[in-house]
Amino acid sequence: MSSTKDTEHHIIPVSLRGRTVNVAARSRPGRGPGAELVLFLHGFGCTNKSFAAAFDDASLADLALCAIDLPGHGGTPALERSHDLLCDYSIIVRRVVAHFNPERVHLVCHSMGGAVGVLAAPDLPLGALVSIEGNLVAGDCGLISRRIAGQDRGEFTATGYEATFGPLRSSQRPDERAWGDWAATCDPAALHEAARSLVSWCDGGDLADIYRSLPTAVYVYGQRNGLPEHLAPVVDPEAAFGVADSGHFPMIDNGPLLWPEVAEHLSRGDGAADR
Repeated sequence: MSSTKDTEHHIIPVSLRGRTVNVAARSRPGRGPGAELVLFLHGFGCTNKSFAAAFDDASLADLALCAIDLPGHGGTPALERSHDLLCDYSIIVRRVVAHFNPERVHLVCHSMGGAVGVLAAPDLPLGALVSIEGNLVAGDCGLISRRIAGQDRGEFTATGYEATFGPLRSSQRPDERAWGDWAATCDPAALHEAARSLVSWCDGGDLADIYRSLPTAVYVYGQRNGLPEHLAPVVDPEAAFGVADSGHFPMIDNGPLLWPEVAEHLSRGDGAADR
């Protein structure tokens, strides 16, 4: 059985348009030959630290785990150029998976990471896709990304970035405080471009179409938020579950309930809920 001491912080070099992207990662092997991998994809303005508690949860102890920082977030440098940042993120995800070469990969994604995971999924040996408060449609961009996307890049990097995330660092709420701390390690220009790309994909409708085509997808929501009405055409309630006493960040609000539920769905490999 794997343990916390097996966890390694390292760099995974991948190629994108002829250039090397050094992806910061935290990973640990599973029990046995490691034919399956759980890859965690964080949300907008977050880092792989979003999933730190998953590495310590007993329900996931036998599984090979990897959590990465997407470019411009945490320890992964921003891309020098991108015409579609989420698309580039999905290519990087596929190449990180190729680095490990698993027989099957499970994607566990939060917020913006849900959009990235959906874009990457069709070209992967996918087991289950678990979308935690994932971004899929236009209504999912109301929290912060649409407001950022509407700003001029220079305006956001000069004042908007700190105005958005600075107050979170002194919040009384653990989820907001963590988000503010993670965002402090992100590149403001990259966040602006990520917001623009995320809004474009969510508004376009393709994410919802791809999500509906994935038979292994399950949607996770914080019960304080409920399953949003705008997701009714996309998410089957029978393939969704709520995490009690949690909002947009179930991994912070109620990880002891979240991770065993996720592990149960990964063990089935079909992402279907019994609800």
